[in-house]
Amino acid sequence: MLLIVRCDVPKAAPEKNPTLVVATDRLSEGDSLLLAEFGQKHQLEIVVKEMTADSLMQLYLQDPYGLGIDVVLLHHAYDMRRVQNKKMLEPLKQGKFPEEALLTESKLFITCGIDPFICVTKENVRINIYDDLNNHPFFLNLSHKSKTQFFAPYEERLHRAKTFEKLEQLHTNVVPMKRWMADSSHAFLTTYSDYRMKTPEDSLWNKFTEVQFPNSATSGVFHDVLSAGIIQQSSHFATATKLLEWLTSPEINKRLTANRGYDSIYSNGEYRRFTTPSEALMQYHTMIERMLKEIE
Repeated sequence: MLLIVRCDVPKAAPEKNPTLVVATDRLSEGDSLLLAEFGQKHQLEIVVKEMTADSLMQLYLQDPYGLGIDVVLLHHAYDMRRVQNKKMLEPLKQGKFPEEALLTESKLFITCGIDPFICVTKENVRINIYDDLNNHPFFLNLSHKSKTQFFAPYEERLHRAKTFEKLEQLHTNVVPMKRWMADSSHAFLTTYSDYRMKTPEDSLWNKFTEVQFPNSATSGVFHDVLSAGIIQQSSHFATATKLLEWLTSPEINKRLTANRGYDSIYSNGEYRRFTTPSEALMQYHTMIERMLKEIE
């Protein structure tokens, strides 16, 4: 005789005072208020930790199961690639994200903000395409991480030797930082976020008044991205997913990106974007780094 007895498995009690931990490499003043709204809505505490991608990866290497971080928010595609390559991210299989969030093919991260590579010039100087910078001495106000993302579209579309030629040609016209004076250049190549975050004390910028979006009429403006993902072994995967959905909703996303000087993922007025997804461009970062090392 087979006796089947019902056995009720006790359900885990709801966590008291749950805490969602967000790690970001750049903390803005408005983040606390913005995330506190989400915490209040879902009756949980939000803890934001400011740390570099390097620090995050080091902590994960030391203890992948005890990292204690749920969500990562990074300001360069370069860093999200490195985090992704360390297999630190949990696939976002359950979220309902807008098309504008550009959920990657791997489903490992989403886009939360756009940071166009712009030219800021003196009056009557036109930079219609990035190659026009070859006609002028210019200030290059890009970090190594930004350069890697900026040049990736060249590597996608050109033969490797041609890409190197482009990098070398542009580098020839870069004015060394020690010679940065208003009369030594006609243009800045920079990110929109850096330009928006300039202060009145940055007097050099005052001579450069025209904001231009090169390639807008051709292949589209190159850009970096603010991206977000969920760390593997997150204790609050469902809630972390809701946070990412919330950060990519129209009203909240505009506030999130405004805090950082980025464009919202819903912004489409001033320029046309380069359309290749950031995840697809990441494969070219390593090669661009090698070229930059040789040139610089």
